[in-house]
Amino acid sequence: MDQISASEKTQYLYHQYCDDLYRFFIFMVGSSEVAEDLLQETFLNVYTSIRSFEGRATEKTWLFRIARNIAVDWIRKKRSFRWIVEALTATIKSSEPQPLHFIELNESEAELYRALAKLSDKYRTVIYLRKIKEFSIAETAAIMQCTEGRVKTDLYRGLQKLKDLLEEEGYIHEPL
Repeated sequence: MDQISASEKTQYLYHQYCDDLYRFFIFMVGSSEVAEDLLQETFLNVYTSIRSFEGRATEKTWLFRIARNIAVDWIRKKRSFRWIVEALTATIKSSEPQPLHFIELNESEAELYRALAKLSDKYRTVIYLRKIKEFSIAETAAIMQCTEGRVKTDLYRGLQKLKDLLEEEGYIHEPL
């Protein structure tokens, strides 16, 4: 880090991880405009704190922890759980131009995302990190700032709730 500036390191991290973080924000908030704002806020935070990065976690884990905290803060400020459900549902059903991520969803994927939007923030986050992004239990615990046991418990409970929601909607699925 001594040989490269904070700006260069932040630029490098941006190019490496901006797409993953953008998709995470879309998943969490359901709005491409908000996702872009949160992504920008994340990298401003990275730029100002890059020198304090100690390397106890991977860069990717560190970035996702920052992103998760920013997303949770935004959600809390808006008190918008209902807004998230409506935004995700509207995004999937809308005829307006949408992020490529949602345009390419087939119906079963759309149903899954609608059900995921109904889960609590902690269940949605742990499912996203473990099952979609395939972070390890340890990495997920670091990002969510909790124990590995909490990750395992929340993942199990979140998948059970997701299964129940999908069954309520009459969705036939493979075992989770």
